[in-house]
Amino acid sequence: MAEDSLAAGMARAKAQGHSLGRKPLNIPVINICDALQACSSIAAAARKLKCSRGYIHKELAKYGVTPRDVIKDRWQPPS
Repeated sequence: MAEDSLAAGMARAKAQGHSLGRKPLNIPVINICDALQACSSIAAAARKLKCSRGYIHKELAKYGVTPRDVIKDRWQPPS
């Protein structure tokens, strides 16, 4: 019974144009690089940015770079 009510409520919200689920983080790669260079550890940078370590890896992988490259200053983000 509760499942039907929940599904109906979600369908109504979606029909009214509301977005469902969690909002994306959208942290710019420049901020990620700055945090990595300042903290020099992926875990510390993730805590500073309030995101997961996996999010940092995923965002840097879009540019084909590893966090180690950013920490060692072998890669600069595009302007």
